Amino acid sequence: MTNGGRRTMRMISRSPLMMLGCLSGLALSTAVAQTIDEDQSTTLPDFSTYRPVATATRISGEKPVLDGDLSDPVWQQAVPITDFFEVSPANGDFPSEKTTAYVLFDDDNLYFGIYAYDQNPSDIRANQMRRDPRLGRDDNIRIALDPLNTERDGYLFGVSPTGARLDGLLENNADFKSEWDALWQAKTKITDQGWVAEIAIPFRSISYDPNADSWGFQIIRGLTHKNERLHWSNVDQSKRGADFTQVGTLEGIDVETQGRGIEAQLFATVLGSRDWETRTDDI
Repeated sequence: MTNGGRRTMRMISRSPLMMLGCLSGLALSTAVAQTIDEDQSTTLPDFSTYRPVATATRISGEKPVLDGDLSDPVWQQAVPITDFFEVSPANGDFPSEKTTAYVLFDDDNLYFGIYAYDQNPSDIRANQMRRDPRLGRDDNIRIALDPLNTERDGYLFGVSPTGARLDGLLENNADFKSEWDALWQAKTKITDQGWVAEIAIPFRSISYDPNADSWGFQIIRGLTHKNERLHWSNVDQSKRGADFTQVGTLEGIDVETQGRGIEAQLFATVLGSRDWETRTDDI
């Protein structure tokens, strides 16, 4: 079936009038809930120009407790990110599972909370535990950041349902250097509705321009057990998910101190001085 045909069937499934003769009201409600988050748009955007914007919310005082549970009241201050789209196997379609992400920050850390909903949690693939694994072998969440707005270099942080962590440098939208290890934390939990990831990235671990009003930003979800990949931005099957030329934007970050990580424009010099492996399967 073509992508267009698949999309038409999914759009029809959201119409109570057209499905009334086939499904009861309860079954229809369930079908809609399984197809798309109620907060997500029901119209596909023009992905050739699509550049979504997310907002990071400043918090003070109470910090999120990193335990794989998003019930902390502080998460309620965040603006939900719900518009994710399928890139594989169907390019630019609505996803079969919903995903909701949140972004908070304080003077010290950038926090991400992601709920990766799944109708069949027992099918979630979660086997690896070691640092910097081949993350694509399990279900996963990956966050790409371009704090200096280079549109070519940045950072990738990923986590699996078992809490296996992957981090590395992205160079020229092509090379991924997993040997770079930053100081950051992540906790995950598999629930009866899917799985949850809570992530805290210290600002001191990355380079950024404190005067910039936005960063390049991407969230990628791998549903390995369903052979699906979802993107928040850069919905283009011909590009890698962390290709920074067309990622979305993260706004609202206001931190006075200068980042102290490896600066993107110095990647070539730093990487050239070490025999680091180039990996391309995790971006």
